[in-house]
Amino acid sequence: MRQVLGERPESWRAVARGAGVPLPSVTRFVNGERTLSLPTADKLCAYLGIRFVAPEAPPKTETPPDARLGAAVRRAAEIARKRPRRRKAKGDTRR
Repeated sequence: MRQVLGERPESWRAVARGAGVPLPSVTRFVNGERTLSLPTADKLCAYLGIRFVAPEAPPKTETPPDARLGAAVRRAAEIARKRPRRRKAKGDTRR
């Protein structure tokens, strides 16, 4: 969109007015000082005659929890499961 705005023969003020968006939003966006909100970008795209299409996200694959754990973490979890739990003594505040 920055490229399209830079190539337009009309001023940024005229573009902002025509699109119905604040001039500071346009100038700060073109200068790289900020991004545009979705409603502002939508208005500018409509005025400029361009269509913004978000790229599709790749499909999510479900990874089993064990596959995400490293071998050391799996081993530590296995040892912890086998180890008997210690009972807390009366008044013991440790975890």
